[in-house]
Amino acid sequence: MSRKNKRWIRAAIPLTVAAMLGLGACAAQPSGGVSTDGDAPRTAALSMPYLTNQFMVSLNDKTVSGLKDAGWKVLATTDAGSQPDKQVQDVKNLIAAGASALAIDPFDSGAIVAALGAAEEAGVPVVLVDVGAAAGTSYMTVRADNVGAAATVCEEMGARLSERYGEAKGTILQLQGELSSIAAQDRTKGFEDCMAEKFPDVEIVSQPTNWDGAKAANAAQTVVSSRHIDGIYLQSDCGMLSPVQAVLKQSGKSTAVDDPDRIIIGGIDGCPTTLKSIRAGQIDFTVEQPLNAYGQRVAYFLDAALAGKTFSEGPDEFGGQIVKTESGALENLVPATLITRDNVDDDTLWGNAG
Repeated sequence: MSRKNKRWIRAAIPLTVAAMLGLGACAAQPSGGVSTDGDAPRTAALSMPYLTNQFMVSLNDKTVSGLKDAGWKVLATTDAGSQPDKQVQDVKNLIAAGASALAIDPFDSGAIVAALGAAEEAGVPVVLVDVGAAAGTSYMTVRADNVGAAATVCEEMGARLSERYGEAKGTILQLQGELSSIAAQDRTKGFEDCMAEKFPDVEIVSQPTNWDGAKAANAAQTVVSSRHIDGIYLQSDCGMLSPVQAVLKQSGKSTAVDDPDRIIIGGIDGCPTTLKSIRAGQIDFTVEQPLNAYGQRVAYFLDAALAGKTFSEGPDEFGGQIVKTESGALENLVPATLITRDNVDDDTLWGNAG
């Protein structure tokens, strides 16, 4: 591997000279990105885990637009169809097609490590988006603070249960995502840790769904037909809300916010259909994935990788945080926003775009 191609690998390691080359110096150019050498190749590509719901389609579109706006040539996005092995091969194919930098949204946080190895061997920097990896080398992961978002769901759910019963008690059905995904793990941890600490009298019934709407509907049908449920936490409202709403309607269960005996529904992502349901008073709330920020930040960090910039832990200048995971990887955590009927019409929410 050439000296030039090794620069981005060194850039992934926090240095003690971060005050000169680190966060403050890099994050000062959020609009135009980080300048790179005049001869640096600038062909990027995006590997998606699937493109079957509004969030994933919008994430792809906004990331590609962000890269193009920053001056990148962008190859056609690959769709792994929820198959981890296919996503690894997709990444290898993108490298072979001439991608000099990659954005990857992993379906499986463990399986994607093989793809990161292929990229590292080829000297191609990787920015992970939306979901982190269990190990391997990546320059940065850009994603929501999923632990914090899930804790926000917990606090809002607890507050609404307290309004109903005078104290937070009852039973919540937690419809989880793909448990091999760090995003689902964090959305479980944030919710459960918060409930245990702040609302210990609330019982949680957890069902994995693999981010699949049909599985979410089947799990909801099984649980609500066999026991009383006070609330449902959707770890992804984009794929789960509509099928779960259909099941509840068929079962004669109300989710209308004005009904004091309703099943309280809260989630994470903030898809257009979810905002429509909040606006209509058919569900209580969700927590927005900061999708509007992803494209710009992915382009920014890929520019930084080619420029040989380094980052360290601490606040970024976008309003988020850079943290280090247990494996030593760096993550740029983007704040999430609670959405209720009070702010659902805010035109800065990605679900209101277009």
